[in-house]
Amino acid sequence: MDPIFLTPDVTFSVSIRTEFEKGLPRFKIEDGGPYKIRTATGREFAAIQQAFGHNDSDAAYTLCEKMVQSGIADDKKGAERSEVFGSLHPDVIWAILLEVVKRSRASELDRGK
Repeated sequence: MDPIFLTPDVTFSVSIRTEFEKGLPRFKIEDGGPYKIRTATGREFAAIQQAFGHNDSDAAYTLCEKMVQSGIADDKKGAERSEVFGSLHPDVIWAILLEVVKRSRASELDRGK
């Protein structure tokens, strides 16, 4: 594939660890674990960047639901799945999207692009 394209077919498994710092939760994403997440397409990558830039939590929740392939609400479909994602802590949503952005870039670099 031409190096100008992001390739979205890369999935990776992660674990999400919660640590408390001064009483506030901090979420750490680490390799290996029960959650399978995929890299972003070009359009999704741009949407994630825009969500970060505008601090748009609604967009972040929608994008995160698309990026998580398994491990969260696996037995749910449609509106029920969205409800489960809607109940996640906002900081874990941003942490997952940050990891998607990092991995989307890294997967391209790993492929020599």
